[in-house]
Amino acid sequence: MRKRFALIIVGATLALMVLGCNLGNLLRGAGSGGAGSSADPKEAVVAAAKKFMDLKYFIASIDNMAEKQSHSEVKFVAPDKYHIKNDAGEIVMIGRKSWLKSSSDGKWTSMPDADPATMGGVRDSFKEEMIKAGTDFKSEGEETVGGTPSYVYSFKSKTVSGGYPFTMKLWVSKATGVPRKSHAEFSNGFLKWADVMYETDTTVTIDPPQ
Repeated sequence: MRKRFALIIVGATLALMVLGCNLGNLLRGAGSGGAGSSADPKEAVVAAAKKFMDLKYFIASIDNMAEKQSHSEVKFVAPDKYHIKNDAGEIVMIGRKSWLKSSSDGKWTSMPDADPATMGGVRDSFKEEMIKAGTDFKSEGEETVGGTPSYVYSFKSKTVSGGYPFTMKLWVSKATGVPRKSHAEFSNGFLKWADVMYETDTTVTIDPPQ
């Protein structure tokens, strides 16, 4: 069980690293920002990232390719609640407390308090704000993604860990200015590509499993 718990934590960390690479590194210097319709694509992307990081809850559906393709669903409630499902299983994390769902009988088991370094790494990779801003920001027009009319932007940046370069395409809701989808391609490092769909309209609650 501990091994499976560790595998889920690794998958969760990878998923949240994807989120951190996509959005967290744009926040240095972000002010109140503007809507997605800003004439300046960098300003629009920074404003969208700021709005995303200010959300009280969200659901992210993440597909990425590292050594193999994997899928994760991450539900988040500020400031430190996560419900994560990935190929290895399902866990709930609230602060340092965590629960693992059995794959055999569906029962939840309380796990030992998480190592602060491990939990901190998960949160820091998602909330990273001290990275160099992206470059080569471009407006790529308008598209509808997931039924949401969106402005499309692209830019280049580097990952938080390792400094691996990547290119990003970001879809920002015209109505809310919040990211709806992102697609990243990495030129080197363990990640090859990552797709993230963001759901921010559905209310999310995360409680300790019974």
